[in-house]
Parts: sequence; structure tokens; C-alpha cells
Amino acid sequence: MFIYFLQEKRFLDNGKPRYLQSKLADSKEGGKDLYFKKFLWKLFFVGFAKPENERDAEDKKLLGDIPYLNGGLFLPHRIEILQR
Repeated sequence: MFIYFLQEKRFLDNGKPRYLQSKLADSKEGGKDLYFKKFLWKLFFVGFAKPENERDAEDKKLLGDIPYLNGGLFLPHRIEILQR
């Protein structure tokens, strides 16, 4: 819900409308069940959790312009690391 709010307020990828829906469509082109593994994981634990200067070129290309949301909210939990 929080991510959808950011999208609606145009805080994701320079105000791109339907950012999340667009990324879902892109992930479907790559195969089945890739949205979390290939996109949301990077959005949460790289895009929101790391300053832009700490993201690699591949992540920047995938995510676009995403704000860094410091504070530990978007750090992977132990169980998420084990399931990866």
C-alpha cells in the first residue's frame, strides 16, 4: 500500500504514472512469477534501502529514479534472505 501511495504521489521514476503496473508487465515478458524475485526485491532492498551512489548500473536501469528511504524499513528480514 505504501509503494502504491508513492506511485500515486509521483515519487517513483520521475513521476512515471503506473510505474508498478509497467514493471509487472515487464516481468511477465521475462517469464512466470518473476515480479517479486526480479523486481520487487530490488525495489525494496536496493532502491529504497541504498543511496543512489551505492546502486550498480544494472539496478539503476531496472528501477529508474527511486528515492532512498533511509531508516531500516527496507532491509531484508532473515527469512527473506534464506528464501532467496
